[in-house]
Amino acid sequence: MIRLKLAAVALAMSSLIVGPTVALAQSGPMLTRPTTSSQYQDDTAQEREQRNSNRRNRNQPAAPDPAKVKADAQAALTAAGSNCQATDATFLGKTADESSMFEAVCATGPGFIVVTSTPAQLFDCAILASQAELHPTEGLQTCSMPANQNADQVFAGYARAAGIPCTVDEGVAIGRASNGATVYEIGCAGTDGYWIEQNGAAWTKTPCLRVVSDGKACRFTTAQEQNATVQALLVNTPASECVVEQFRLMGGNANGEFYETKCQAGTGRGYIIRVKDGVTDANYRCAIARPIGGGCTLTPESEWTDPDEDAGQ
Repeated sequence: MIRLKLAAVALAMSSLIVGPTVALAQSGPMLTRPTTSSQYQDDTAQEREQRNSNRRNRNQPAAPDPAKVKADAQAALTAAGSNCQATDATFLGKTADESSMFEAVCATGPGFIVVTSTPAQLFDCAILASQAELHPTEGLQTCSMPANQNADQVFAGYARAAGIPCTVDEGVAIGRASNGATVYEIGCAGTDGYWIEQNGAAWTKTPCLRVVSDGKACRFTTAQEQNATVQALLVNTPASECVVEQFRLMGGNANGEFYETKCQAGTGRGYIIRVKDGVTDANYRCAIARPIGGGCTLTPESEWTDPDEDAGQ
């Protein structure tokens, strides 16, 4: 029997909340209402409005110095252990414990919200965007600076770093692995997607073909995209006439992974194929494949060919 060796990532799928929810308090002094004296009662409305505007401006706190905000944000990022080089930053306010909160744009990669608590807290803008998408009714904090509205670009960069050879059309952070690393789902245009996980400088990737076979879900990958991926594995093989209607990942051993493919009516017989390093190196008609993992279950036995026919390997 073929033993299943599915390398799907083990996730803590509770709630994707990165750190505690941050509650903002009011920042800066409260504005005081100007007093009105009887000497102004005969003034024109325009003069009164001008005077009131001047008073409001005098009572407003001075705008924060952008250079100081950026320097303070950079210091907070460094204290939090981030290698982000801030190119812009904004002061968001104070938390309930009077820690300062900043949003920073980084020279590369995602931006961050950083809180100067002890220890400092760091929130990835791409992950915050994913949280808000997964929990739309909870009013979660997200990044608002225009340069940080780049989650799709960030996920595409992660996919390139993980060695995924596809056009990324969607991405989301879906949870944490047992080692604490964030796991992302990557959607690919017209083909199978992936779960990816960063471990230090290295990335690991798990095809959604394997994720789904392990009982989990890939929200950005359709059955049609997965069928197209398996279809590509049949090109230039004796099973190339098969138009894939359905498939299943049966498992694997040292020789590769085994897939059963059910063909659309009139396009060929059912097959079990063996795939190693992304290439099909053997295929077996259902009629002779019974010893392999229990044989074909998607294609009815009545549709199998004569077992004496050549296997075409």
